[in-house]
Amino acid sequence: MSSRYLVFTDLDGTLLDHETYDHGPASAALAELATRGIPVIPNTSKTIDEMLVWRTRLALDGPFIVENGSALVLPVDHPEWHVDAATGVRDERGFHVVTFGTTIATIKARLLELDVARRYDCDAFSQLDVAAIAAATGLDLAAATQAKARRFSEPLRWRDDDAALARLVVELAAAGLRAIRGGRFVHVIGDTDKGVALERTARLYAADSAGGVTTIALGDSPNDAEMLNAADISVVVRNPHASKLSLARDASLYTTAAGPGGWQEAFDVLFRSRIK
Repeated sequence: MSSRYLVFTDLDGTLLDHETYDHGPASAALAELATRGIPVIPNTSKTIDEMLVWRTRLALDGPFIVENGSALVLPVDHPEWHVDAATGVRDERGFHVVTFGTTIATIKARLLELDVARRYDCDAFSQLDVAAIAAATGLDLAAATQAKARRFSEPLRWRDDDAALARLVVELAAAGLRAIRGGRFVHVIGDTDKGVALERTARLYAADSAGGVTTIALGDSPNDAEMLNAADISVVVRNPHASKLSLARDASLYTTAAGPGGWQEAFDVLFRSRIK
């Protein structure tokens, strides 16, 4: 029996345009994947509140991963596998939430213990008002409010240098936390990442797939590196705002177009050569 394909994708700068958040250029690939019954699973820094909006806009009805691998969110009526209360999952708004990382309360407490706000030149996301978040991200006020509703991570608006960030990474690791650099912020999360979330989600699908699963991951930023390294087929979507991603192994495909144009380009290739 043939393997089941699963598509894991970053959103901002990958499936969505970095500036406009438009996904239109990738519409044909999204439609073809839906026709073939191949799940598209966002694996993003966005919050649950943001993703409840975006899954509708993108016409997706399956699970999604939030806050840089911190939690898997899936519909309670997901047709392929069921997660019951024995797994420590709790039900809200028609979804199960499987936590891979830790809570925002724990993260804030440890950042306070480390005196990060005083010792480093940065602002914690939770300290910014909605208007400041909108200005920093290009989001409107409603979307900025959804972005502020973080439950598993604390983004830092980082102004300090790379050496300072390296020191912070070591300190956070000793406290059981991780710092992952995204497109606009440094995200402080629990002991997880997008690659861990991909692997754990793929195992859930594999348990109900006689032929196993083949994972495809698409990303454009350093916080996507673990996801790309963990995937069977990895696609680096061109990021005109950053240097080439450093991965543990070469990606399967590097796109020439950026954002959703690169996403479409990747599947134009994959539909011809890899996805049968």
